Amino acid sequence: MQVQTKIAEYLANNGIKKCHVAKKAGIKDYRFSLIIHNRTAMRADEFEAICMALGVSPELFMQCKAE
Repeated sequence: MQVQTKIAEYLANNGIKKCHVAKKAGIKDYRFSLIIHNRTAMRADEFEAICMALGVSPELFMQCKAE
C-alpha cells in the first residue's frame, strides 16, 4: 500500500479533516487532495510537513505489514 493511501486511511479512521491537515502542513487544499488520492507524487518535504501536522512519526506510514 502506498504512503499516500495510508495517510488517507489515517485521516478517515481518526476523523481528521483534509483541509485542516493541508493548512497546518502549508500545502494548498487542491494539491493535498491530489497527493492523498495518488494523483501526483508527494515530495519528501510535503511528507515531512504532513507528518508534523498530524503529530506522528513518518515511520507510521512507511511500515510494511506482514501478511
